[in-house]
Amino acid sequence: MHKALGYAKLVPMQKIEKNETTLNKKVYELGFHFISTIPEGEVPARFAEVKEIIAKLGGSFISEQTPALQMLAYQMRKKLDNIYRRFDQAYFGWVKFESVPEAVVELKKILDLKDIVLRFIIVTTVRENTLVGSKPATKAPAKKIETVPV
Repeated sequence: MHKALGYAKLVPMQKIEKNETTLNKKVYELGFHFISTIPEGEVPARFAEVKEIIAKLGGSFISEQTPALQMLAYQMRKKLDNIYRRFDQAYFGWVKFESVPEAVVELKKILDLKDIVLRFIIVTTVRENTLVGSKPATKAPAKKIETVPV
């Protein structure tokens, strides 16, 4: 078992021919929560580990957000050292990357085994930036009130 990354063995995606690989690639986004007991100074290194796993599986990065500590909408629990621990906050981050579906299946298996990952989700998405900016404030047109003489 590779101690630094916490996984047994990565299967290189070189078995698939290059033409086939480029045709099958899709854009994915991985959103995740790291447990809040990780020291804040260690979070960037843990994020780099996740990105290294994606890179070793043949993924190419599009964009990312470094994990930041946030309060959770509800309490989550995770089994660590045979004890269920509850978390009210977690480090949330995401990374958008391009990869073949077979590599994403392998990524899911690896992330399921990582103790630092509280929850994660992998979704297919588009390459374009889909962040919604703030909308300019608009003033509703004033309603005309008709008065009736008495």
